[in-house]
Amino acid sequence: MNWKTKALIMRVCAIMPGGHTFYTLLQRQFGNLNDDPWSRVAVQEEMARWLLNDRITIEGKVFFEVGTGHKPVIPICFFLMGAGKVYTVDLNRRMDRKLLKGVLVHLLHKRETLIEKWKVFTSEGLLTQRFDMMLHRKDEPERFLQEAGIHYLAPADAGSVDLPDGEIDCHISNTVMEHIEPAVLSKIAREACRLLKKDGVALHFIDLSDHFQHQDPSISTINFLKYSENEWNRIAGNEYAYTNRLRAPDYISIFNELSLKVLRKEVQVNKNQQLSTGVVPDSSFGSYCEEDINTTDLRLLLQKKEE
Repeated sequence: MNWKTKALIMRVCAIMPGGHTFYTLLQRQFGNLNDDPWSRVAVQEEMARWLLNDRITIEGKVFFEVGTGHKPVIPICFFLMGAGKVYTVDLNRRMDRKLLKGVLVHLLHKRETLIEKWKVFTSEGLLTQRFDMMLHRKDEPERFLQEAGIHYLAPADAGSVDLPDGEIDCHISNTVMEHIEPAVLSKIAREACRLLKKDGVALHFIDLSDHFQHQDPSISTINFLKYSENEWNRIAGNEYAYTNRLRAPDYISIFNELSLKVLRKEVQVNKNQQLSTGVVPDSSFGSYCEEDINTTDLRLLLQKKEE
């Protein structure tokens, strides 16, 4: 779909009565809103590898996810790998019972394969036990979440939650931070510092690309940088399309200012985009180097600084 057409549909749905229901129907019919969990399973496995590489165990740990979406695949996978408890928080209540049930069925179909793959993260016995519980509760998805210790908090503000200090071991998100306004990001990062235990970590996978390019390959992954702030707000300043367009140094600065130090950083840079696509970033991005402009993916593992 042409990106401008999609942007117009998003703007209309954001202001029309019943717009969310209509937009959800469009996503089911023409988008990627289905019960297939595998892209998110792959992301969760990568998160688990990051933790393993830093000798951080999953079993018994408490996780806090920012941005649940329609299906809590990442919390479910962390539960299966041995997490003690998972809080998953969303600004809007989007989780869908039918999709959730479908996710459980999909995972059960690949049970033996997943147990074999995931033995590196936890014991085969624990994986088997947790898949058995999932099988027992697959037709009761809400009961499954309850017994799995997955707490869905929505609508809720990830920047202010009713949980005690030092409650969590790991603060996570996947392709969520780019949809949050900078001031709110700072609030969420500050709350993460409060919630994290002394040796706790934060793990965030952030998509810095133009999200319209995901469905319209005729534009560049940095196409949105050519617009001024006012122009971009007219195009995408709504709940379905908003992205903050922050670059990698901006996120690192926010986290550093709030006492989170970077343990590991990975970026994906699509070199020569400006030359090959003719995209000239707006003057508001003039202070960024070429690599920062062309960075389309940022992954960060952070830890609280010693007081």
